[in-house]
Amino acid sequence: MNWHSWLVFCGMVFMICSIPGPNMLHVLTSVARRGIFQSIPTMLGCLGAVIIALIASAAGLGATLMAFPNFFRLLRICGAFYLLWLGIQAWRNARLKHTQEQPIAGKEPFQAHSPFTQWKNGFLVGISNPKLLVFATAFFPQFIVPTEPHLLQFIILIASFSICEMFWYSIYAVGGRSLTHQLERPSVRRIFDQITGGIFIMFGAFLLWERQ
Repeated sequence: MNWHSWLVFCGMVFMICSIPGPNMLHVLTSVARRGIFQSIPTMLGCLGAVIIALIASAAGLGATLMAFPNFFRLLRICGAFYLLWLGIQAWRNARLKHTQEQPIAGKEPFQAHSPFTQWKNGFLVGISNPKLLVFATAFFPQFIVPTEPHLLQFIILIASFSICEMFWYSIYAVGGRSLTHQLERPSVRRIFDQITGGIFIMFGAFLLWERQ
């Protein structure tokens, strides 16, 4: 792989990672509710799902999906329902306890989640989007030069993808941090939960609709 191919890959990945999706929305809401530092496990969970998808691509996931198409359908259904569940939970949060005096955004019940739970939730959000697997399978291998050692190329591309992904997590995290003080107001928090819940439901419904 030459420098030109690597730069093209990085440019495309940088733009793709900037597009709002379940991962970025999850990072944004986590930071808005807990703060940047305590949302690091969430970011690492989302990133872990991306890395595993890329590694799976390197291990020949494309052949597996072609040989077992029902596996992909099952993965899509599970991912869709998980995103729907996240959306419903956000709507429930919007309806509960907003008539009472709210604690500051960083001190609410979400704070009680352990770092592992936050990592797990981030990982599930990331891996629940089967399009990540399709992207990794169809896009990622195109930048591999067959005549050169594959392992080193995969390591370089996965590391480059991870850096771009974390950069945009940081950008979205800054946006979430700016929302923290606004979310101290119950009315703003209710609207925020309703909007984010609606977006997660939209993602889940879109996955189910695409299956038809």
